[in-house]
Amino acid sequence: MRIHQLRSATIVVETGDCRVLVDPMLGEKGVHPPLKFLSHRQRNPTVHLPATAKVVQASVTHCLITHCQQGHFDHLDRAAIHWLRERQIPVVCTPHDARYLIRCGLNVVSLPDDHHCPQPFPGFPPSAGGGGNVGGSR
Repeated sequence: MRIHQLRSATIVVETGDCRVLVDPMLGEKGVHPPLKFLSHRQRNPTVHLPATAKVVQASVTHCLITHCQQGHFDHLDRAAIHWLRERQIPVVCTPHDARYLIRCGLNVVSLPDDHHCPQPFPGFPPSAGGGGNVGGSR
């Protein structure tokens, strides 16, 4: 398994032939307002995407959104929505976020209501390593 950190919470987890983009914030540096709880009020994202971002993104097979509503653009911004919609990459999310992401035109694969229990990652081939289980032991 390999991990590529693109910025903040945005990473790509690579295992076997699968590349999972997690919480994508793909907009240009400074395109978003500051986060309200920070006193220095710096616009977000605070850094540019790394030079390797386009190559890493080109290999993405799945996306995982941990949470994205109520001002959490740092886990899914407009640029990421556009990028995911264009490519119709399967977007795995909680049932809470599924309707919102469907309205955004994304290819949503909602986790089941009992997603707190270990289970296969939706759309992730078991041969990708770890038996395809979320939270499985390795």
